Amino acid sequence: MKERISQLSRGFMLPISLLPIAGLFLGIGSGMHNIAVHQNLLSSNWFFTFTDFITSSGDVIFSNLPILFAVAIAITFTDDAGAAALTAVIGYLVFNGAQSTFITTHGDIGTTGTADVFWYKGLTGAVFTYNDGILSLQTSVFGGIVVGAISAVLYNKLHKIELHPIVSFFSGVRFVPIVTFLAVIPLAIVFLAIWPEIGKGLAAFGNDSANWKGGMDSFAFGFIEKSLTPFGLHHAFYTPLWFSSAGGTLNAHTVAIHDGIFNVNGHSIHVHVGETMGQVLALAGFSETEVSKFSASGDINMWFLADNYLMNFSDLKSVFGNNLGRFDQGQYTTMIFGLPAAAVAMIMTSKLEYRKETAGIVGSAALTSMLTGITEPIEFTFLFLAPILFWGFHCLMAAFSFMLMNLLGAHVGMTFSGGLIDWGLYGWLPFTQGTKPYMVLVIGLPLIPIYYFVFYWAIKKWDIQTPGRGDSNVQMITKADYKSLKSSDAQDKSANRLSETKEFIKALGGRSNLKLVGACATRLRVTLKDGSKIDEDLFKKLGAFGVVGKGTNSIQVILGGKANVVKTRINEYIANPSTIEDKPVKKTVKSTTATKPKVAAKPKTTTKPKTTKK
Repeated sequence: MKERISQLSRGFMLPISLLPIAGLFLGIGSGMHNIAVHQNLLSSNWFFTFTDFITSSGDVIFSNLPILFAVAIAITFTDDAGAAALTAVIGYLVFNGAQSTFITTHGDIGTTGTADVFWYKGLTGAVFTYNDGILSLQTSVFGGIVVGAISAVLYNKLHKIELHPIVSFFSGVRFVPIVTFLAVIPLAIVFLAIWPEIGKGLAAFGNDSANWKGGMDSFAFGFIEKSLTPFGLHHAFYTPLWFSSAGGTLNAHTVAIHDGIFNVNGHSIHVHVGETMGQVLALAGFSETEVSKFSASGDINMWFLADNYLMNFSDLKSVFGNNLGRFDQGQYTTMIFGLPAAAVAMIMTSKLEYRKETAGIVGSAALTSMLTGITEPIEFTFLFLAPILFWGFHCLMAAFSFMLMNLLGAHVGMTFSGGLIDWGLYGWLPFTQGTKPYMVLVIGLPLIPIYYFVFYWAIKKWDIQTPGRGDSNVQMITKADYKSLKSSDAQDKSANRLSETKEFIKALGGRSNLKLVGACATRLRVTLKDGSKIDEDLFKKLGAFGVVGKGTNSIQVILGGKANVVKTRINEYIANPSTIEDKPVKKTVKSTTATKPKVAAKPKTTTKPKTTKK
């Protein structure tokens, strides 16, 4: 089960890895549009078209996340098979198309209309939406994940099938989309029968949890998400809260729960309790078509929807109760301020003779955390050495950070991770919309001395063998030691990569010990035949920050940003080792052929005199 969940987490990272570039376009486009509103530039057609072009290019990714998840899950569980990805697309389209037949609408479901399906009457837009232009259930990423899983199962079972010669054209991978086409039709009927209740339940949880007292919804999220990080299961936890109604819903049917002034696209409108978002947008001058597009589920999706419509986040919270960013923004304080302070404590507690090397290694990990929000390199430096520092301190600090950002009314968005880049794009750029990015400083700056002194005291108190402190397996590895593990020909980059790939395979117990090699953003995720054969010391010499799942047949090697590259090289080597090994050899052959005429050609001419003697 852990192995399957690990694979699922890896699959989630494929579409999630697109979010930084999509969010970048959305953030910049919305920011430029915001400036245009304040500077009265919207009358300039070319400028409005340009901002709309930038925004729409990013928005298309967020609008189509379900089908992207379907494709990602399909290829993850089929060893990156392209045919499985096509099968998932076909399956998802048929899944939604089959549902549309049974839905009867009354008015525009995207605005104030309702719909009936089977025995369910008067359902609103919280249950239905337009998936890829097809009116169907609002299953969000759940529908995509289920269809992707079915596509993967059918592909693995049927992609080598041989049919009767009469219909042999449809054998193999051609048979899989056909079966999937037929399989998702009854699946659509099942979803129509049960999903309306599930969808309403998820939406109720997402909206009601925002009203938990004292920001406990954010506190619980922060602690659980960080606690699951070492096991690589955090992606499976946060994905529904980020991209489905479990994280909240914002659409034309969202009803105001307070009276107040609501700002959208430069318009200030007085809202009364009981009025819907659709009515507010209509008053602001939006057409019915524009209002019908106003729909999002999940904390991140809702944040970008509000940003795209230039809504004031503080007003949105006070009137409609949607505290956007509650499952995102707590990352910033620990990633930008807390963990780098812990890194400084590790440097200052290292031995003087190792301090320069320690600063180079630990400092780069801290800088990675600050800029990009990738924290595994620094977290795994102390996780296995002092688990109490991770779960007893770091996870609690993360939970309190989430809670305090919520209570202080901040609304800083996020895409992939909470580093300086995201902070600027989704905090400071839409500053005029009430994101309150300065709250990151209010909470983050006090974390610097807290993290520093707690780590400094703990390392000294318990003599924790962090880098540069002793002769344990966390001893600093010099540059010369690392190079000695590579090929003797340091100038041949291809040979170096091959040598490193071989060393990784050796650390994994050899080629015959490998069953499945995958990766997410920062981890090499490997299924082994015998988990006891791994060599953790060799992993660390190769630059790994730690190994999760030691002693089991499903492990994760923490490598940082190069994890996916290492995965690709290992799989290429496993698939055809002779071809890869020949690459550097061919180079040496070319160099020797240049000397061939000097050695081999001239001696052969000595046979010519023999012919003259004859």
